[in-house]
Amino acid sequence: EPLYRGGGQERGLRSGGEAPELAKNFAACLRQAALGREDFVARAKRARTELVKTIVRDVPNVFVNEGRVQASHILNLSLPGRDTDYLVALLDEAGFAVSTKSACETDSQTGSRAVYTLSGDKERALTTLRISWGSDVKERDFVDFAFALKKAINFVDNTIGR
Repeated sequence: EPLYRGGGQERGLRSGGEAPELAKNFAACLRQAALGREDFVARAKRARTELVKTIVRDVPNVFVNEGRVQASHILNLSLPGRDTDYLVALLDEAGFAVSTKSACETDSQTGSRAVYTLSGDKERALTTLRISWGSDVKERDFVDFAFALKKAINFVDNTIGR
């Protein structure tokens, strides 16, 4: 169905002339997004570094899965011997949405291909926790998340056992 009627350009789907004001506004939004992206990447790198330090310090038997280069707003952990699906549920209850693997591997029974390729360790690949965040996440949220993760892991370790 055409957006508006006119002379029949674009096989009748977008008749009429270009909308320069819309193009100008779109360009301004793209510029702003590019500027915001640089700021977000810098903040995300700092937050990721601090989060990794806290988790490695406070959580026993945890592996940070990363290569030489990784996205600044994504952290992947392996927690061998732990049920990461259960951890996802506990973290969700605490107000944090995380996953056990990327969306393209949701139905995988073999774990994370990327983590297996990186580590060669099937247990690490099967016990991943994927944490990602956007520009609206505040510094305090990382502190709260680290606390909730430690609490959930303690619960799993002490209640369910390893």
